[in-house]
Amino acid sequence: YQRRVHGEQKPASYAKAAKDKSVLEHFMEIVTSWCEQITKYIEDDPSNVPLDKTVDSGPDVEIEYWSRRLLTLISITEQLKTKPNRVVTGVLKARALRTEPEDAKVDDNMLSEQEQVRNLLERWREVDLAITDALNEAKDNVRFLDNLGKVIEALYKETPSALVDIMPSLMNSMKMIHTLSRHYGTEVRMTNLFCRITNQLINRCKEDIYGGQGANGLWTQEAEAVIQKMNAAIRLCEEYRAHYKETKAKLSQMPKGKQFDFDETVIFGKFTRFRRRLEKLIDMFSSIKQFKALEKKRIDGMEELIHSFDNLINEFKLKGHDLLDFNNTVFERDYVEFTMHNSGLENAIQDFMERSLMQMSSIEKQLELMKKFQDVVHREALQEDIEHKYL
Repeated sequence: YQRRVHGEQKPASYAKAAKDKSVLEHFMEIVTSWCEQITKYIEDDPSNVPLDKTVDSGPDVEIEYWSRRLLTLISITEQLKTKPNRVVTGVLKARALRTEPEDAKVDDNMLSEQEQVRNLLERWREVDLAITDALNEAKDNVRFLDNLGKVIEALYKETPSALVDIMPSLMNSMKMIHTLSRHYGTEVRMTNLFCRITNQLINRCKEDIYGGQGANGLWTQEAEAVIQKMNAAIRLCEEYRAHYKETKAKLSQMPKGKQFDFDETVIFGKFTRFRRRLEKLIDMFSSIKQFKALEKKRIDGMEELIHSFDNLINEFKLKGHDLLDFNNTVFERDYVEFTMHNSGLENAIQDFMERSLMQMSSIEKQLELMKKFQDVVHREALQEDIEHKYL
């Protein structure tokens, strides 16, 4: 029937169609369906809900979401402007303007057909305005997020060391969104966006540390290389938070403007836990580096200690932990057990050094052996022991 009325496209045709009860009921069902579906789509906006802590995707997901939302809203607007859909509202408007005899025959507890149509059209008018508002919001958000997108491209390809250099421009872009965007600069949306940036910084650090080898491949890398990459990740964590605080401080000098009053625990919490894990792993890989160096020096009498440490590391490897998964609490228990055994081995190294030096027949040989130890001992406690007792 829409096509037939569409072919005529005249007020008289609309008025005629409005008298057909089946046509009118069908068109009312169509508009009711539009109201329900469009309202649901507009209101079901996940960007207004705090990000779930388990989400680990980056800011590209947010940019893609708003680009898709904009295209969807444009599509909805264009569809509603088509002639067949204009026929539907045209017929309902014709019925709303024309009072029929049956409209006067309803009791006070019921709405007449004309009143029902008028109420539906009012509801549709509100939905139509909501579409316009949502479309303008999406356009504004996409404009600001597209500018951010140019900055965050580096978050997906640069090393953590290189990412330190983009922190100022990243924070400046976030400040611009917060202070200038009419729609995006809400507390929830900005916090979510910061959380997604944190996620991607962590993801990129993990990729860099794994070196493209996956979780199990971490053990096959040189300990020194792993330590350097982990230290770079820690520095990125520090710089990220430092530039956030610097931007926050600058905004506070303009008290009338919008501030960075976001929950920093929510924004930086994951990075803080990731950093703690890295510090433990640096401690572990420093021990690996030290024992590898001791093995290369081939110091007589150290074989048993080196063998014990190799067994300790192999036992830890067999536990199958993803070392960079800071949500894995079982790792924490196993790490404590590792450090207890490792501490015992380090004490044994101290005892071995002391006995070996005491057994040396000359000062020259003592100095020669002490030089060997100095070259390979990297753990702070052992270095302090050498310096305190023998230097």
